[in-house]
Amino acid sequence: MAGFPSTVSQFWGEEISESKPAEYAPDPEGDLTLQITGISFADGNANKGETYIVSMSADDSPPYTIAILRPGKTDQVQVDVLLGSGNEKVEFFVKGGKAKIHLTGFEILEDNGDDDFDEENQLGGLDEDDDDDDDDDD
Repeated sequence: MAGFPSTVSQFWGEEISESKPAEYAPDPEGDLTLQITGISFADGNANKGETYIVSMSADDSPPYTIAILRPGKTDQVQVDVLLGSGNEKVEFFVKGGKAKIHLTGFEILEDNGDDDFDEENQLGGLDEDDDDDDDDDD
């Protein structure tokens, strides 16, 4: 009976500000995935009337907005951003004020059993030359 891939997850968090962007390097093997689930103000230093645009850029591509925060109106947002092995680096940054922003989520390690992969077992243990006909007349 084949087993299911097992996963282990752990909390992940990063603090960014207008003067301090962050960089994340996805796992090139593809076993580790980052899932960002929340973006929020880190402290009460944001001023009413400010608009904070939280963006990300993958491999020096143009930035894409993933959240807009407004103090007192939208202090936090839920997101579902999944980062795997498709990029070499991902940068997160914010524009709009001096307040700090928290990005939170989970790093998920998936054990696919790649190290134990046995092609013969996957093919039912038969070699190409093995003729296992049930209609043998021996």
